[in-house]
Amino acid sequence: MWLPPGLAKPSFGTGPDPKIAVSRLYKTENIQRIPSSNLMGYSNPKVDYLIEQALQQVDDENRRVMLQRATELAMSDLGIMPIHFQFTMWATRKGVSYTPRTDEYTLAFQFKPTPGELARQ
Repeated sequence: MWLPPGLAKPSFGTGPDPKIAVSRLYKTENIQRIPSSNLMGYSNPKVDYLIEQALQQVDDENRRVMLQRATELAMSDLGIMPIHFQFTMWATRKGVSYTPRTDEYTLAFQFKPTPGELARQ
């Protein structure tokens, strides 16, 4: 579904490191009429600079702070306006624990016995 210029419904899940989504969706050089790109035509040199600096970081915390700041700038410009936040739930039986993944994959090997719970049963 194509929307008028300036409107888009970007959706991009990248797992625990948002560098791919932030770079593709907000950088000026990625303004294109194809999915998973800057469909909105958003452009801000400060955001571009922060993203470029973040992509060069080897320290995860520094990268996180820079990408978070770039996203805050884009939101304050109203370059992006989130209208949907994905919420996913998992349920397990008593004695089983699971730590959800940010990419929403559910992998059987990540279900673990809750320490002490199975021994009480």
